[in-house]
Amino acid sequence: MKTRKSVVDGHELKIFLHENKKEELVLIAIPELEWSYALTYEEISNDFALLTESRMKERGIDSHEAAGFALRLLQWIREM
Repeated sequence: MKTRKSVVDGHELKIFLHENKKEELVLIAIPELEWSYALTYEEISNDFALLTESRMKERGIDSHEAAGFALRLLQWIREM
């Protein structure tokens, strides 16, 4: 499991990333937002970034901040 930190809307968020290589899944958890998501290796794409951006907006995060955060999250997942 990897832990990352990111500042979004002036709040520091802890992001937990876990890769299950056997089942080819990545689990993302952000406790401060009460949000988690599991995705397969095939789902890791720019479409995931757009989906994440829309979900962050639903949580009240500014549109510009949500877009930047979604791209950072996608980059961290690809690094795994």
